[in-house]
Amino acid sequence: GDEIIQQPIDHIGLTARMVTQMKEFISEGEEPFFLYYAPMQMHVNMFASPPFLGSSRRGVYGDGLSELAWSVGELLNELKHKGMAEETLVILSSDNGPDLAVCEEGGDSQFLSGGKGSFLEGGIRVLTIAWMPGSIPAGVMSHDIGTLMDLLPTFSELAHAHLPDTLIIDGSSLVNMLFEDAPSPHHILLNFKSDYLFSARMGDMKVVYRTTPICADIAYRICACMNGHLSPNANCSARCTNHTETQHSPPLIYDIAKDPHEVYALPLSDYLDLVEEVELFHRNFSATLVPGIPLLDATATCDVVPCCDTTVDNCVCNYNGHNFTTGSCF
Repeated sequence: GDEIIQQPIDHIGLTARMVTQMKEFISEGEEPFFLYYAPMQMHVNMFASPPFLGSSRRGVYGDGLSELAWSVGELLNELKHKGMAEETLVILSSDNGPDLAVCEEGGDSQFLSGGKGSFLEGGIRVLTIAWMPGSIPAGVMSHDIGTLMDLLPTFSELAHAHLPDTLIIDGSSLVNMLFEDAPSPHHILLNFKSDYLFSARMGDMKVVYRTTPICADIAYRICACMNGHLSPNANCSARCTNHTETQHSPPLIYDIAKDPHEVYALPLSDYLDLVEEVELFHRNFSATLVPGIPLLDATATCDVVPCCDTTVDNCVCNYNGHNFTTGSCF
């Protein structure tokens, strides 16, 4: 797990290699097991291996998505082949919405506003699929909210693993939500960027305290996107690098069940109790926070930055007994 087998990395063929190794892990490993699959697709720069190039009408974005779908299907088929499907919970999700600033190669948030980097619904609301034949009915849809932070307590409960009582977990188990059709365990869910609260969800209501510019409006796309791709000579990149935040005091209130595009802010006077409850929850939550140590800041040890191409500036190699000194790696 800590040996570099290719440097610099070549994405072509990477997905197939990962699938082969994951199938071997499932086939040869012991039960129970935990497998975390973090594919390079669908991140920019988009790519697809030769068997999938030209397989869709959506260009390289669609081709890469087809390869991703194939890889997931291979894993599900392996579980079925080994007779493990009904005993294995599979979760498919994403860490953020589409990267609208790179035009067609970044995806589309459809009827939601914003994308990657924003705290509008297009940036933080992502599809999640749970699969466990015989335990989770097929074709059932839920509009309740969860977060990737919920996966640790969910898997721990299913594995009958007791988390330390002294460990403060921000997530909550989704076991009842997944298997009993229970509502979300989150009465209020806070959305932070660094130390700042950007928004909060309470049921269908959303309280917005800060926003960043939407860097994919019509003017930007006309300027920066040529034939669906980001133009390297576009003289409008500042529109997307300017992430000046707007603070909303008082906050904006949206009913995202009726207004998922977040266009029609509701009268604050009608929701004073909602805001008061959210802010009390925020104060109590903040009192439990413990600052973490950044793992990839400029003072990190260089052994967390693998790079073995000696022709590249500011690049270090982290195996074969190489020694490191504390300092900047970037």
